[in-house]
Amino acid sequence: MQFIFQNAVIPLKKLQLKEINDAATRLYFKLHDISFESLNISDYNNRYFGDHLKELRQSLQLYSYILAWSIAEMNLPITKCTILDYGGGCGLLSLFAKELNFKTVLYNDIYEISCQDAKTIGLCTGNQADHYIVGDIDDAVNFFKQNDIRCNSIVSYDVIEHIYDMEYFIKKLPELTDKTCSTIVMSSGANSCNPFIVRRLKKQHYKVEFEDKEDYAGRKKRDALESYFTIRKNIIQQHAPDLNSYEINEITRKTRGLIERDIINVIDDYKITKKLPRAPVHPTNTCDPYTGNWAEHLMDINQLKDQLNDVGFRSKIIAGYFGNSDKRGNIRNRVIVPGFNTLINSPKFGICLAPFFTLYGTTCGENVHTVQQ
Repeated sequence: MQFIFQNAVIPLKKLQLKEINDAATRLYFKLHDISFESLNISDYNNRYFGDHLKELRQSLQLYSYILAWSIAEMNLPITKCTILDYGGGCGLLSLFAKELNFKTVLYNDIYEISCQDAKTIGLCTGNQADHYIVGDIDDAVNFFKQNDIRCNSIVSYDVIEHIYDMEYFIKKLPELTDKTCSTIVMSSGANSCNPFIVRRLKKQHYKVEFEDKEDYAGRKKRDALESYFTIRKNIIQQHAPDLNSYEINEITRKTRGLIERDIINVIDDYKITKKLPRAPVHPTNTCDPYTGNWAEHLMDINQLKDQLNDVGFRSKIIAGYFGNSDKRGNIRNRVIVPGFNTLINSPKFGICLAPFFTLYGTTCGENVHTVQQ
């Protein structure tokens, strides 16, 4: 099955995996038959979706894995399950869920342009989601309440490492899910247990923290071009022009990882107490002060698991796998990928080799059928 990770432990029976693989195959050919250059979508999603199309097999393998976990412990057939693609971006995961014939597919993203583009792509492929929700977790909760919806699964990839307040986000998840049977499957490439990933992401943190960016075609317009350090410094100078240069620089340094409203709270507190806040514990993590969007946030994955446990889910961290390139027959696909994926199956060291991790939680039954591909 070409759209299932090689040598991966998958939490489903082979018949169910074949159903997922068949849906991925159909979607693969649908997407290759469409001329996306003719679609009326933003430059940002032209670039973003184009990246997926260049390695579509690998992307669909990843999403096959996420969807397999989403239904692993379900006591309902897929045709009776409601799924939310949270932070859906260009909408590929929603397209896949629709192809797999989930009863109801909801797409959500904080970026309105992405919501519009995902809807356009959905219409073009015939895989339009049932609902498109613009906004963050509170907007999703309000939409669910207004429409009397509860979902059986919430899925995402490369989203949680950008959420400003993960503890608050996790506390809101029960308001979206069916208490009798639901799953949370949120995967992230910001694997803080993999030293190679950590080294690479720390360099990215440094760049966005201290270096301005030039505008470029396909940029997400809500992302800042100025360095985060410069933005925070400007916020502090504008809010408290009476502070001296030493105070401004120290507060700028020690508010790394805070959004504008929290930076202002720190300034106001400092004016009263004259006590500077502690510097952030992590040496490089930083976020956009205007949006709170973390730059590939390296998080304590066990803390995430504990927070998800605290709101009623049985939770664990799952190591992800390497996918195959679209170039069939090369040494990467034949030797390297299956070899590394076998090593990732090690319960002790696998997470340190994994290209991504998954925060998984469930309120469903205990039994999971697992097979190794």
